[in-house]
Amino acid sequence: MKKFVSLLLAALMGLTMALSAAAVTVTPGTQLPLGTIYGQNGMIWIPVGGLDSVDPGFTVTPNPDALYWYGKAVCPVNGCKTECDVYLLPADTTSQPYAYCKQHGFQLVNFKDVTVPGDTATYQIVTSSFAGGSVLLDGSVSIGPKTVNRGDTVTVSIVPDYGYVIAGVYLNGYYIGEMESFQLTNIHRDYSVRAIFRKVDVNRTYTITASAEGEGSVYAVVNGKSVGAISSLTGTYADKVTLRFTPVNSNYYVENVIINGVSKGKISSYEVGRMLSDLTVKATFVWKCPYTDVAKEHMDAVEYVSEINVMGSPNKHIDTDKFMGKNTVTVRAMACYLAELADVDDKLDSVAKRIEWAISKGLITDKENQYVKTTWTRACDMLNAFVRLLEKDGGFVFKALENAKTAYDVANIMDLVTEAAYKADTTITRYDMAEICYAVSLLEVK
Repeated sequence: MKKFVSLLLAALMGLTMALSAAAVTVTPGTQLPLGTIYGQNGMIWIPVGGLDSVDPGFTVTPNPDALYWYGKAVCPVNGCKTECDVYLLPADTTSQPYAYCKQHGFQLVNFKDVTVPGDTATYQIVTSSFAGGSVLLDGSVSIGPKTVNRGDTVTVSIVPDYGYVIAGVYLNGYYIGEMESFQLTNIHRDYSVRAIFRKVDVNRTYTITASAEGEGSVYAVVNGKSVGAISSLTGTYADKVTLRFTPVNSNYYVENVIINGVSKGKISSYEVGRMLSDLTVKATFVWKCPYTDVAKEHMDAVEYVSEINVMGSPNKHIDTDKFMGKNTVTVRAMACYLAELADVDDKLDSVAKRIEWAISKGLITDKENQYVKTTWTRACDMLNAFVRLLEKDGGFVFKALENAKTAYDVANIMDLVTEAAYKADTTITRYDMAEICYAVSLLEVK
């Protein structure tokens, strides 16, 4: 309805300017000759005779030569039984038709109260199509006119044959686009539906370009066979392609899929069908954070340590849905977290084994108090020892840390601590520890 109103307003803009001087005020009892322009409270009215090809639901594009709908209704004023002429719409932003009663003047009237002159109990829908496809009514090909009851709703589907696409659909002679389906609602008249199809080059190749943000991939199934995760896929019209958006595990979900710039929402798959043009697909995957207290700025780091099973909830029995990121970290705890980070084979399966490993690698000593809170100077020393251990055992050099001379340099280059915080030697928190682990994972090897 709003779309129709906007079309009506645009069409009337110039007409109002040119003819407003000729407008007259309509008073109760005044006859409304066809084709006369009337002004009523700043509104423009154009009574017309007969009906155009627009149904009251405005599910189709109106005939530009007959934009106004005319019908009959009983005056909506209580106690008045007068049959009124109904004119749709005035040139303003209202969305209802008005009835004109000789006794009460203009009154709002509901669509459901409007009847069409010559209204019958049944109507007919006639379909036709050129070579290359079919027109279906409620899923079936109609042999001859389809008879429907007044007020019925019918779904019209336009189905092209292999090697053809929809070139145009016409309703009662008026072009309504290249749509694959639409509904005729609250049927109150006869309809004709005609479809035109055009042939396509079935051998022309097209490309699907796919990308994924977050932990997940875009997979493709071509002609019933999986081709795995894709970043680019070439196919033709003859190929039937289905895209599947798959998170890396159940801890992630599809947040949104964008296809050729249009958001499709949280979908898990998309039927490309017969390709007719290049396609750009982007899927975004989001982590299902198990904690209720994680600050947004630390979400990536907490996601990382949680997914590799480092730094679980500090309380296994109470508040297990809390990460407790602001809690401080002891030297012993940091040593355990770094041991977990290095333990890719999951051999260090107890605190005792992790502490033993940390001592053997020189991260801590067995003589120091491991239960004191870790300050930034101690944290930097342990981090420096850890990354140098990784370099030595792996036989490589971290590119960003190649010229770092001190433990502070290492942490500063990794964007973990400022000079002021280092000098203040404040204690680190679980958030800081998560950021340390995450920053290590982002280091690039030279």
